[in-house]
Amino acid sequence: MSIIFDEVKHVEKMLVNGIQTNNTKFELQLLANYYKAEGQADNEIEDNLHIFCKRYIQNYNKVKFYKLIDEKVKKSQKLVLKTATPINITQVELDIIGNEDNIKCQKLMFVYLVLAKYYMSNHKTDKYYVGCKDNDIFNLCDMYVKKDEKLDLMHYLTKKGYITPTLSMSSIVNYVHEESEPILTLVPDNDMVYYYEQYLGGIFINCEVCGRLVKKTNNRLKYCKDCAKEIKNKGMIKAKY
Repeated sequence: MSIIFDEVKHVEKMLVNGIQTNNTKFELQLLANYYKAEGQADNEIEDNLHIFCKRYIQNYNKVKFYKLIDEKVKKSQKLVLKTATPINITQVELDIIGNEDNIKCQKLMFVYLVLAKYYMSNHKTDKYYVGCKDNDIFNLCDMYVKKDEKLDLMHYLTKKGYITPTLSMSSIVNYVHEESEPILTLVPDNDMVYYYEQYLGGIFINCEVCGRLVKKTNNRLKYCKDCAKEIKNKGMIKAKY
């Protein structure tokens, strides 16, 4: 499952269209956290989770789901939904990344940096932690990397002191320099590396609907994939009538 950067927006989609991923337990936790943030009492959250499951989950059974939902309600007391807010990438940070000759290394470092600032904006920890699986991180880099090459790149970042692995299977990013001049401002999403590619001279446009950065592949391109799909679906619905 890919990283969900704005969990509030994700839950809002769930409430309209149901489960969005193949991880039902994770999504029910997000929904419980959402209801808790709205100020609902535990019994209200429990009732609403059952209502949601009855509506959207095919094999729903109140008795079988009771323990799972009770667990999600209890955990919601300590958990907060993550949001994606604008972050700055500074000149010093870009210079450090640019000192590496390998473009794959550069893109990986850029993604690590954005993730570090994203998690800091949500958790306010003492250091810039990234707690994602390696495969999820590489999926954000918009590049093909073999298994052995992934290991080599991670080893290189560690050896150079760019990241420090922790005992909790996360990493600390050590090349954050917030005090430097901001050069790039972006909202973390699955296309975050496009901002670095654009900085290097790549040709991109902004989606005319949502504003997301889109790699320009032809002169007719106007929308990101999600908006293009939504526009197409609306057109098909109108055609039926």
